[in-house]
Amino acid sequence: MKKLLSAIIFSGVLLSGTAGELRLTDATGGVPLTVVTLAAMHLSRQDESNSISLTKLLPSQALSQLDSGRTDAVIIDHRFAGKRPQIPLAADAMAVYASTGNPVMDISAKEIREIITSPRPTWKKYINRNEDIQRIALKPDRPGGTLLHRISGNRELPGEIFQVSTPGSGFAFMNTASLFFANFRSLPPDSSKVKAIKIDGVYPAKDNIISGKYPLALKYVIVFKKEHPLLKKLIKVMMQDAFLQKQMENSGLLPLFPETYPGE
Repeated sequence: MKKLLSAIIFSGVLLSGTAGELRLTDATGGVPLTVVTLAAMHLSRQDESNSISLTKLLPSQALSQLDSGRTDAVIIDHRFAGKRPQIPLAADAMAVYASTGNPVMDISAKEIREIITSPRPTWKKYINRNEDIQRIALKPDRPGGTLLHRISGNRELPGEIFQVSTPGSGFAFMNTASLFFANFRSLPPDSSKVKAIKIDGVYPAKDNIISGKYPLALKYVIVFKKEHPLLKKLIKVMMQDAFLQKQMENSGLLPLFPETYPGE
């Protein structure tokens, strides 16, 4: 199934071309794309006339095409959406965990960037302990990767940051010097071995991510210029299909679909 989806995504076209097709562009780097692809395939099985073309562009290019009428809708980070009509799609957030033996309780987003990008960070600057900070990241299984690169300004991360394949294998490295970076739902906050760290005084809880209070999070929306009947169908499939919502959650995303389609 993954190979099939990859072939579809990288071909640039999901279902090609009748006059009534929905031209959809992804500008997220692929984070929520799998779920949108599955929803489009679901629509095509219902009715072959549901034609959706799918391309991938940088945000500025995608929005330029939207504004000029060359595409109908764009999946994008909400920070780039401006005042265009938009539909909430999903949120992605990175939580930071430490050993329960580590006294750190709160750290700033700026300090997280420093820790991620420093060649050899130590705890001395943050909690007055003269230990090197051991940086560990959960290996992502979704196309867009983790937020580490986005938070660090897309710079190459230092070689000391290493990844583990599963949350369980990460616990072996949870000594008091470790910081573990993972999706907010990938590690159990109530674990006896680790604790979630507040960022700028805010925990990575669902409500804080949805409200925008938690700083290490991104929201993805679908923006459009004018109504398209297939876009409405696509959103309703994602709103109503429990399997698709579960796929989004399994990929580490928090579904943010509205209760009703905008304007209803």
